[in-house]
Amino acid sequence: MSSNVAFRSRLIRAAMLCAALVAIASTSASAADYSVSYDPYASVDWATTLRCQSQHHDHAEYYGRITALDDAGYCAVTFMTYSGRFRASNLSEWNAAGNPNPDPGKPVGFGPPRRWPAEDFGAPQLPLANLKFYLPGAEEIGLYASGSYGQHVQSTFLTTYIEGAGCLACGIGGIPVVGNTPAMPPSQVHASSQELIDRVVENGGHATINHPAGAPSAYVSYHGFGSVEMFNNYHRNADDFAGNDAYSNQRMLIWDNLLDPKSARIWGIASNDWFSAWTPLGQVYSPILFGPVTLQNRDRGKLLVLLPSYDLESYRAAFEAGAFFAIVEDNAIKAAYPIVTDIAVSHDRIAISTAIGTESIRWIGNGSVLAYTPTLVLDGLPDGLVYVRAEISDGEGRTVYTHPFSLGDPLPPPPGPAIPAMSRGALACLALLLL
Repeated sequence: MSSNVAFRSRLIRAAMLCAALVAIASTSASAADYSVSYDPYASVDWATTLRCQSQHHDHAEYYGRITALDDAGYCAVTFMTYSGRFRASNLSEWNAAGNPNPDPGKPVGFGPPRRWPAEDFGAPQLPLANLKFYLPGAEEIGLYASGSYGQHVQSTFLTTYIEGAGCLACGIGGIPVVGNTPAMPPSQVHASSQELIDRVVENGGHATINHPAGAPSAYVSYHGFGSVEMFNNYHRNADDFAGNDAYSNQRMLIWDNLLDPKSARIWGIASNDWFSAWTPLGQVYSPILFGPVTLQNRDRGKLLVLLPSYDLESYRAAFEAGAFFAIVEDNAIKAAYPIVTDIAVSHDRIAISTAIGTESIRWIGNGSVLAYTPTLVLDGLPDGLVYVRAEISDGEGRTVYTHPFSLGDPLPPPPGPAIPAMSRGALACLALLLL
């Protein structure tokens, strides 16, 4: 009799504990399972892919700058530079010359106009030792409502310049347009930073937000752009000179902030801006906001695009799919970053392989660190994730950034033995009842 009472008592306690475990497991919002709904590297044939080191934004508008980039191992670079626009300091000189516009319907820039194709305007004939083709695109400058300079946008793949309408009486900082904008067709004129993005896209380009600044949420209201600079070497050097990481950290925050509420298919761009492979060693910019140019602090930001063939059409398809890496090399020895040899995506995990295999791989999801591992298992991750991305570092200042893998609901496992799934709580209940 007493043994039956003891058994029933133990059974009741086990049932109560079981119910508590199941309740905790069913109500917890801290973990969730996922699958990859978009893999930016899905089209890459890792056995045959060509790795094209490229630069989208570094003002390489002269012959010698292009050859310096070729010497640094670049496969594709831009030759077009700033949009056609006249600063107040030289507007009078331009007017005195009769408002020259050597190519009607296209603006004149700060210096000689740089248009497309690049070889027709002073760029070296290709191919060179490493350089295979040029990338069309310029750094266009948006406008604020006051008419002062606004957001800078890279018009990647756009073969023409576009112009800001500005205002004629904005005062200092206003953009004069006398004689220039009236010559432009309406399809190539903008009056705000958002209109600038719209014009780039409408004319067949891809809009990149250059060196974003401000609150991490500052760019959520913009629409139509496809990428954002998450590293800019010009501003990174300003950080170094000031002794902090304000600009650099802010850009990473802006990128992650856009990926979460806006879209996980906004690509991250690393660029050199004015601190590129062509920038003379020892140069000190004026005003003095930066230290002297060194082998370590120049040519730190670049892209590595994965191509089936060396041509502009293949490049654009890979770039817009996200089949490339953003690379930061904070080291005097360049082009020595980790080489990713495979990214394998299955129903419940993402596995990254590298040529050396000893790098640290950090996974980021919705802006937070998830794990340090070559393989990220997509089960039991924090609830509410929209994307994950990886950062592959060699411990010597070189980091390769993947693009975001969009996340969705978990997929069923591959066909196999039918084994009923059991929660941890259910397994604990079973163990208790069998005691």
